[in-house]
This record gives sequence, C-alpha cells and structure tokens, in this order.
Amino acid sequence: MTMAMFQAQLNTMVMWFDQWNESGQTVALFKMLTRLAPTQARFVSIALEHSLTECAELALREKEANNPGFVSSLLCENKECAMMQTVIHLPLLRPGNAEAKHCYLALIPTLLAHTVETGLLLEEARQLLSYALIHPALRDDRKVFEPWRRSLGERIMTGNKIIKCVTPCSDSQQKTRRSNSLTPPFAVTPNAEWTSQDDLSVHGKARRFSLSSEHSGGPPLSPQSSQASSGSGSETHLDSAIYDNPGMRDVKSWLKSLRLHKYWRLFSQLSYEQMLSLNEDNFDAILDQVGGGTVTQGARRKIVLSIAKLRERSGLLALLEQDVMAGGNLMTAMDELKMVLSTPIRAHPEDEHTAYDDIPSQFTRVLGKVCTQLMVCTPADDESLNLFLGLLDSTLHHDGFTAQQKKKISSWRLQISQQLRQM
Repeated sequence: MTMAMFQAQLNTMVMWFDQWNESGQTVALFKMLTRLAPTQARFVSIALEHSLTECAELALREKEANNPGFVSSLLCENKECAMMQTVIHLPLLRPGNAEAKHCYLALIPTLLAHTVETGLLLEEARQLLSYALIHPALRDDRKVFEPWRRSLGERIMTGNKIIKCVTPCSDSQQKTRRSNSLTPPFAVTPNAEWTSQDDLSVHGKARRFSLSSEHSGGPPLSPQSSQASSGSGSETHLDSAIYDNPGMRDVKSWLKSLRLHKYWRLFSQLSYEQMLSLNEDNFDAILDQVGGGTVTQGARRKIVLSIAKLRERSGLLALLEQDVMAGGNLMTAMDELKMVLSTPIRAHPEDEHTAYDDIPSQFTRVLGKVCTQLMVCTPADDESLNLFLGLLDSTLHHDGFTAQQKKKISSWRLQISQQLRQM
C-alpha cells in the first residue's frame, strides 16, 4: 500500500470516528486494538496511561465505579439517572473486582428491561450494552447479555411499538434522551456479529443551538471521495495543525454543525484571533494572508454571521449570569451553556491582554451560579441535576479551561453527584 492510499483511508476513518459518540468511538477502538500485536498494544497502553496521570476527575469516577455500595445505590435511583450513571461508570470497572461486578450484573439487566418495555433511553441502553459486551471484567458473563441483543435491536427497529419485555418494570415516565452523534452497531464480539449493520443504525438529529445550524450529512464512503471533497490528501496533517493551534481544536465539529465543513481546511490556517476578527470588510484580506481558496457568496455570508455570533458569546454569558441569579429557567440556561461549549473556545492567557473575551472564566462563573440555584435556591429534580452533571463532565474534558477552573468544576460535580444519590 502506498503512503497516499494509506493517508486517504486514514482520513476517511477519522471523519467517521469524529461523528460517533464516546460509546461508539470506544467500541470501534476496542475492536481495532484487539487486533494489535502485543508489543504495539502495550505501546498504546503506556501512551494512554501517561496521558491520564494527572486526571483527578477520572480517579474519583473510577473509585465510584469500583465501589459496590455506589453501584448498588443506583438500583434505588430513577431509571434515567441510573442509566446515565451506569454508562459513565461501567467502563471503569476493574477486572477482578468481583463484588462490584455482581452489583453491575444485577443493575444492567434491570435498566435494559426498562428500555425494552418502554422504548425510553434507547441510545443510552445501546451504549450500556456495548460496554457490557466488550468489557474484560464481564467476559465470563457475556451470555447474560446475549438475550438483550435481539430484544434491544427489535425495540430500536419497532420504535414506539410495545414488544414483549424479558423482565417487567414500572418506571415509564422518563423522557428519552438521544445522542446527536452517529453510533455504530453494538455487536462487536467476534463470534456473534449482527448480520446487517443497518439493524441498529441511528441517524443524528439536528441540534437546536442558536450559534449553529443543522448537522451535516455523513462523510464520504470512499477514500477517493474523501480526498476529492477536501481538496487534499493530507487531512490528518491539517487535523494536527488545528489541534496545535490554541482555541481551534473544535472548529471542525463546529463547522460541521453549520454545514460549512468543506471550508475547515481554510480555518485550519487561521489563528483564533484571525477567525474571530473575520467580517465582511476584511474577509478577502484575511483569506489572502493565509492563501485561502474560493468561498461562495452564500458560504461567505454564513461564515461572517456565524463568526459575529461567536463574538456575541461574552454578552450572552453575561445575560445568562444575570438571568440565573434572578431565578430564571435553569433548563434554558443549561441549553445555552451547552450551545456555547460546542463552539471554539480558547483558554484565556492569564498575563496577556487579548482582543477576545475570557469565555472560560465567564462560562465557569455561570456554571457556579447554576450549581448554587440547583443546590440551594430551587427544588431541583433529577432531570435538571443529570443535565447539569453532563454539562460539567463536558467542561472538564475541554482544553480551554484552566486547572483551577476545572478544580472548581470538579467540586461542583461532586456536590451534584451526592445530591443525586440522596434523592
């Protein structure tokens, strides 16, 4: 295989990978990593261990995941909360922890039965079953989950039609939460694959964000079409350029949400400041500076308007902060915060005066105000707490926030987790 052919195939794989959610990405990587030779597999293991040595939040979550008391307590939670917490914690179960494993073996079938009977939390159930089928700690218990493969697959294909459930369950009033990402089939075990990849395919739905438009379609199916659409066979190099450029890591996914992903190569050559300074007057001049190609008039207008909305984030966050303190709707505020977090955000240099606003600090302040309202000022429900918990998790994984900011966010996450366990 030539280098160009390998590069083209790799580009296509990366494009698909970026559109899957965390569970789908994990399943895909697991299947590929199990094909590695021992030396190469150990190299990947060493590299991952090194990159995770300073992740305090992960250590806390892993401790919870291996605590039989914590896992057992999820049986007393409502199904939506229990499902979300199990999806988050099951991947961190350590092989050999027999007591915690038995707690998961009691919990997981209950959650899957709830989904099969009610049709709620389908995406979360798919993710949970994916982890259960590939988890090394549950290897000897895989037969426990085999009946759920067909039941859950049928439920996904029949939609809201009620089908016979393996185990009865009663909690049927929770709202369905679906992922915006495309998820691959969860049949990943070598000896029992789904016969059709379409059996469990789920299409992403459009986001309702004010700073973005609807989702783009899927990436090209072939390396050739991928190369043609990008205009270059070196997309991985461009990906690296974006990742090394502060604040630009999320530009590609943001452009996809705007259906402007064909111009991500142009944005990979811009700095964060150049991107935020784009307007109708300087558009051509900035493109000339980076040797940009042709941009259609319609795309140009859309880019300029989208960049203008990025510059409005500081004002939006200020209004959100005031609204939350005044007792405004917290669900609406959290939706707006999710929208802001999906846009490109650069860490604010502490000792440098810059032309752009300190979005991470403002964002963190609003999170703190929301946390206070949830914990003290309003009777919080589990849906609000779980939504906020997910928002905190996403923020903790974002590169734009400082260690000090993440320390605060971790403390809020701990408070919310404790509140959920007490409810």
